[in-house]
Amino acid sequence: MNIELKNVKFYERMSEETNCFVADLYINGVKMAYVKNDGHGGSTNVQPYKDYKSLKPFFDFCENQPSIKYNDFTLEMTADLYVDNLFENWLKEKDSKKMKKQFEKGIVYAKTPTLESSYNIVSWKNKSLSEVIQLNPTAVKKVINDLKGKGFYIFNPNLPKGF
Repeated sequence: MNIELKNVKFYERMSEETNCFVADLYINGVKMAYVKNDGHGGSTNVQPYKDYKSLKPFFDFCENQPSIKYNDFTLEMTADLYVDNLFENWLKEKDSKKMKKQFEKGIVYAKTPTLESSYNIVSWKNKSLSEVIQLNPTAVKKVINDLKGKGFYIFNPNLPKGF
């Protein structure tokens, strides 16, 4: 069963205890339901476009998925939890695309060893990082060495070996 979210709208500023979002749920390429979470801590609502009978295979599929273990407790898989996981994957993909653009733009660095915190970027006006590396690799190496010398972590996977 191919299940995906499309037409996702994420309202980060409206998110309080859970993510506030709306989307269309597609099953095997067919738009089957409207999904929504108000962001106030409640579960995600799965509203079929036709009737609930049309979503029975989806609900059955979700109930047969493995439960999720968090520390000392276990969550049984439900349709709303499955949709929440789809949304989390959508967020990760969105963030990944954003970071890829940042890596192409310049040197991404932070004080912590993960990008989950805030980060900074050293960039060059009207030039991508790969262009600057070709034009002046010594300058790029100097910036990287200076940042590392100050205790910063560099995250760019697109730096050539030796940088």
